[in-house]
Amino acid sequence: MTNHEAKYLIRKGAYFYRPNSQGYTARTDDAGRYTLEEARSITHPNGPDGPRDGMSYLPAPEEPEPTDLAGRLIAMNRDFKSVALAAAANEAACLVGQSVRLLVENERFRVALQQCAKLVERNLYRQNEKVEDVVLIVQRALGARAMEGE
Repeated sequence: MTNHEAKYLIRKGAYFYRPNSQGYTARTDDAGRYTLEEARSITHPNGPDGPRDGMSYLPAPEEPEPTDLAGRLIAMNRDFKSVALAAAANEAACLVGQSVRLLVENERFRVALQQCAKLVERNLYRQNEKVEDVVLIVQRALGARAMEGE
């Protein structure tokens, strides 16, 4: 029996025979394909008394051509790529948003450190300390903070 000859399904109630006597299935794509002669001999062994055990045969639904299947796979792959690309773009947008929030937070810290440096400078000036040393320390701290973020 070639694949082209086997164009019939054998049905019993709501189920179909699987190929090679492997039981029943509810899905036509899992069902066995039989030639007309095989389908008749399996479903009508009692001759004029009609079908055995409520069995019947019917034409199998058309199977898609391999080229149709390849086209469907290509379309599915294209759809998957566009979904994956959209997910990657969404993730990138989230990362950009996080980066902007971190930059804003870093700017707030920079301003706060500058204000602290000014306060320290005022207090040290009153105590006749070397203001330049404290400013240099704070500037280095600001530079180190900026380098840590990179």
